[in-house]
Amino acid sequence: MINKLPSERYYTPQQVQDKLGITESALRNLVRTEQLHRIIPPGKKHGVFLREEVETFLSKWLAFVSINNIEGTEFRAATKEDIEDVQLFARHVFGEQTHSIETRFEWYNAYPKMTYILKDKDRLVAYMEILPIKHEVISDFMNGKIRGWQIAAKDFEKVKPGNEVEFIVMAMATTPDEPTGIRREYSADLLRGVMKELTKLGEEGIHITRVYATSATPTGIGILMHSGFIETGVRIGKRIAFCLNIDTTDLPFFQSYKEAYHTWKSKNEQARRARSTTSE
Repeated sequence: MINKLPSERYYTPQQVQDKLGITESALRNLVRTEQLHRIIPPGKKHGVFLREEVETFLSKWLAFVSINNIEGTEFRAATKEDIEDVQLFARHVFGEQTHSIETRFEWYNAYPKMTYILKDKDRLVAYMEILPIKHEVISDFMNGKIRGWQIAAKDFEKVKPGNEVEFIVMAMATTPDEPTGIRREYSADLLRGVMKELTKLGEEGIHITRVYATSATPTGIGILMHSGFIETGVRIGKRIAFCLNIDTTDLPFFQSYKEAYHTWKSKNEQARRARSTTSE
């Protein structure tokens, strides 16, 4: 019987959380999706994790987020002319389950920055839809009370300086026509581009408080968890619902946005105090 585990071979659950920078809920998700495996040695009540497996998982994640941009790719916000291409791409990836072209145009008219695309030599290879939606509507969507196509223009929150806004990642996809390694690189390019766009919103004084998302794939779930998203406890079929509190997260992935917003806020408060002093 094993009475003592050699510490150089294993991590405790808390050590795994500290190593990966994730919450207990996120660790449970990694075990549930079989990305990490909990081992309960004979005679022990509590599980541990192989250090080698944890280190390998971390190395793969770090490799993913540090991937250099593929030469020839272009990231940008979609224009109205791009929406039909996005629709065809989404139908290719998701089939008939994707949103209609009419829904996408309605969303675009409500918030033109809602879709970001990545092209490789003029070929659309990845996209993300991220919508600024009113809290009560997001709540209904995340709890399965409404479907995405039921979200209308009237449900969009106003995105302007000083406003608190919650976003929902409605869709993210890469082309299924490339090998896994290339798709991973496309995902990294897309995410880095979106983070730069969110940082621009911070510079404009847009206070993003939370971002919501759902995923049913191990890759998507892994990306969300390592980005700091926490499972809400709601499951819709195979889909897991996640939420990220931007104000409280200390993960590096979102620091550029937070620094940009706090710089804007500080300058705005200084200007307001200066005006108040002048008026006195």
